[in-house]
Amino acid sequence: MMPTRDMLEKWPVGGAIENDAVEFIRETQSLLAALGNRVDRENKDLYPLLDNL
Repeated sequence: MMPTRDMLEKWPVGGAIENDAVEFIRETQSLLAALGNRVDRENKDLYPLLDNL
């Protein structure tokens, strides 16, 4: 997964995306999947711990 800052540097303008749309879509899907996994872990592990404080 590409960190957000790296994505912003690699894809700074629409022209960069147009030049390699397939790669941009792949990287975006990977980033969104990682974000979804993080949210799931927070909901499953972190928030129940906080509820018990």
